Amino acid sequence: MLNFKDFFDKKLIFSLILGVISIVIIIFSTKLINFNSSLQNLFPPDEDMTRSASLMEKSPVSDKVVLFINNDAPEKLPSYINKFKQLIDQSEINFTNTIPSDRDVAEVMEYCQRNSLLLYPYESKDNPFTSDNIKKGFETKAAYIENMPFFNPDEYFFMDPLSKGLEVLKTINSTGQNKFNSKYGGILNNDGTSFMLVLKSGIAPNDYDNSEAIVELDKNVKALSNELKCKAFILSSHLYYQESYHSIQFETSIMFIVSTLLTLIIFFFFFRDIKILYYSILPMLLGISLTFLCIAIFKRNFGGVAFGFGSTILGISSDYTVHYLVKRQICKNMEETEDKIGKALVIGFITTIAPLAILPLSGIVSLQEIAFLGILSVGFSFIFTWFLLRRLAPPGDSCETRLYNFKYLGFKGFIAFIILFLPLLIAVFFLKFEDNISNLDMVHHEMNRRVEKIKNSFNYTADATMLCFSGDTKDEVLSKSLKALYHLEKSGAPGFLTPAIFAPDAETLKKRKIFIKENFNALDFKNELKNSIFEENSFDAWENSVKNIDNVALSALPTYVENEINSMFVDYEGKIYLVIPIQSRQNFKEIETELKNGDLDFFTIDLMRDNAPRLLKFEKIAALALLISLAVIIIILLIAYRNILYAASALIPALTGLIACFGISPIIGKSINIMHIVASMILIGICVDYGVFVTSSYKDYHGEEGINITFLSILICALITLAGFGALMISSNQAIFTLGVSVFFGIVFSFLSSWFVIPFLMKNKKN
Repeated sequence: MLNFKDFFDKKLIFSLILGVISIVIIIFSTKLINFNSSLQNLFPPDEDMTRSASLMEKSPVSDKVVLFINNDAPEKLPSYINKFKQLIDQSEINFTNTIPSDRDVAEVMEYCQRNSLLLYPYESKDNPFTSDNIKKGFETKAAYIENMPFFNPDEYFFMDPLSKGLEVLKTINSTGQNKFNSKYGGILNNDGTSFMLVLKSGIAPNDYDNSEAIVELDKNVKALSNELKCKAFILSSHLYYQESYHSIQFETSIMFIVSTLLTLIIFFFFFRDIKILYYSILPMLLGISLTFLCIAIFKRNFGGVAFGFGSTILGISSDYTVHYLVKRQICKNMEETEDKIGKALVIGFITTIAPLAILPLSGIVSLQEIAFLGILSVGFSFIFTWFLLRRLAPPGDSCETRLYNFKYLGFKGFIAFIILFLPLLIAVFFLKFEDNISNLDMVHHEMNRRVEKIKNSFNYTADATMLCFSGDTKDEVLSKSLKALYHLEKSGAPGFLTPAIFAPDAETLKKRKIFIKENFNALDFKNELKNSIFEENSFDAWENSVKNIDNVALSALPTYVENEINSMFVDYEGKIYLVIPIQSRQNFKEIETELKNGDLDFFTIDLMRDNAPRLLKFEKIAALALLISLAVIIIILLIAYRNILYAASALIPALTGLIACFGISPIIGKSINIMHIVASMILIGICVDYGVFVTSSYKDYHGEEGINITFLSILICALITLAGFGALMISSNQAIFTLGVSVFFGIVFSFLSSWFVIPFLMKNKKN
């Protein structure tokens, strides 16, 4: 135990100063690191997906915020809507409504009437200039007036004698999912019990600082809904990001604290000396502090999943410290230490970082981050153990260590291990691979309930489904979107709202003008006009436009329409993209299928669906990296031992741990996901150490006491590693949880194989 004289120990004072500096560096560094909770960093680089992600970030729905209100008494809903709108107006966020107001709708109507000559799609609709269709147009116009007795026609009314502006407006409304048929500035469902307001916040979902205001607004909305005794909430991707972000931050801190406390308890339980306890954690503390400092200097933005892995570093980097502290008891001086355990420590270090060194070759950001964090922390810890700890706690220094007798169980132990291990081996043949990206994030129970509520009321989904067209010019893109829309109309499939309805491309306008000149007959028009309720000069302005059709141009777009159109165009790497949200997944599927059948030039974005092949691609990359890691480690072991049996013996814990890592998933009803692959590569590096330490003890024969101490060292290492990875199992993030479970069981069976299998093989070899 620590006594008064220890406070004047120069080594202790020096180490305490180093510890304080390390803690200061960790606190300083973590404040500079920005944590990214996005799952996109878990996937391989892919040009199409990179483009999709970029287009999504700039799409009209990226900053969308939905306010949903529900009350069983429709008569109360208007007053509730006003109160919630007042709450939104009081927010510090500068929202804009994506649902057109009554004035916006009126301006759109005026625009359609004024420009009906050029907006009507002659190329896909009936010829409006036949005598019958002219007559029907006048009748529709007359019926409109008769049904609205207080209607006062304006100049725009008389710019649309054939009511084609109304047809254009109907097309707009049907393809726009009735957003131009708004009520109270939003959308009412059919029975009038639910209301939805769709707003643009101007805040990116991953802008964690500014999106805090949306979280605060959601709290205020829930408080007001409780007061009014109705159902109301906010739905936005910002809330998903915030929940994941804060969860990872909080849970990583908890996991790090739990892992550290368990490590300290394990060290103290076995070494029973506070000074040695402190010396033992100092190399790891120094390693972590320098690693965090490097991240703060060179990376700054760091993934939450990779940082969650960082909470296990104590377990991984403690192997060298523990092995030295335990086995120094059988060494008299530094030279003997280097001779008896130096080679094993170096081989263990190399085989630990070898799999980590291969991870960057995958090109996957999260794996590169895990490799960066792992190599630095393990490397620094190894260096401080070898060059610093040996000076602070030299061989021969008195230290009371709790010892245990690891009895050799021979053939019985070998059979017992096989019986325990066999179910995991069998379970490997029932593996299923995870292809749903959402199963790698935490489960957002409350947000999922909100999505379901809105879907049931409006057939409106929060899925990121987009229809996209690309080209070198806006006219080219608009033309492609019009062709696609006309194809859908002919097939009877659902349509979509394209800016080309409001602002057709130049070539389309040119063709429409030619059609008008070739098909309009002034005499037929005059004859039908005489038989209508309108005066002969009612539509003179329109007739003049027909006569001078070559000089007619579209009027200025309504402000609302112009803003919506601008939000749908995205510039990306020198090309122009038109990104059109499709809110109904069913409509999205029908549209995509029909356009593919029509061999039209388009592509779609569906992040949920499109990530499935990315997962498969990852699995192929990771499987290759795993094989390369095994091959590299086998080569290292063969070079180190120059004996196939010793190399195979050292590899046994890694192989059994690997099988246990995968085999536990079917047993607990889980699918294999990308984190299992990551876990397996980490596991190989950890478990090979156990095999190296035990095999080296038998190969160089350190005596029964030395072999027993070796088992003690790997037991302590295993317990500390289990503490680190076991702490991950408290995480709500499914990727981090999977990493914890997989490595936990891998370590358990790796230790058991070191204890029961390797001694059995080594003893039989000698016999």
